Amino acid sequence: SGNTDFTAGTSTGNIVTIAQASTTTALTVSNANPSVSAPVTFTATVSPVSPGAGTVTGTVEFLNNGTSIGTATLSGGVAKFTTTTLSIGANSITAQYTGNSNLAGSTSAAVSVAVGTANDQYLNQVFLIELNRPITAAELPYWNKQFADGRTRLSIVNEIATGREASYARVEDSF
Repeated sequence: SGNTDFTAGTSTGNIVTIAQASTTTALTVSNANPSVSAPVTFTATVSPVSPGAGTVTGTVEFLNNGTSIGTATLSGGVAKFTTTTLSIGANSITAQYTGNSNLAGSTSAAVSVAVGTANDQYLNQVFLIELNRPITAAELPYWNKQFADGRTRLSIVNEIATGREASYARVEDSF
């Protein structure tokens, strides 16, 4: 406002932008090689990156090969999600924190989960190729018994490939 020695003046204001603090998301799995339909729990731990600080709140989305399989709410920086519906074979799971007003979102590194035995995975591939669909958990016991009884993979593939469902699948593919 000025005085007897100085005249009044105004300053140009500086705009200060406070950005969201970065975060990291770490993902662990309870069992990387579960049997078909067994529960698998994923635990995501979200932490602010220093010098950022604050309470991590919000949700974490769990993705399998980029497709959402569920969400969980963070409590104390930790979110847990359990599922029994992972596909037979290879699954690549990531956890994605969506962020909040103070903290930016982040995505974990992928965790690999291989569901089913080698025979389960083999049968699933045969079904995908021959029948254009994955094998179901209800079908696995019959085919695994065939292996246990000493049948070869080739004889099992031949039975699947020449069965009624395979014939229908080939007809549908031709249209």
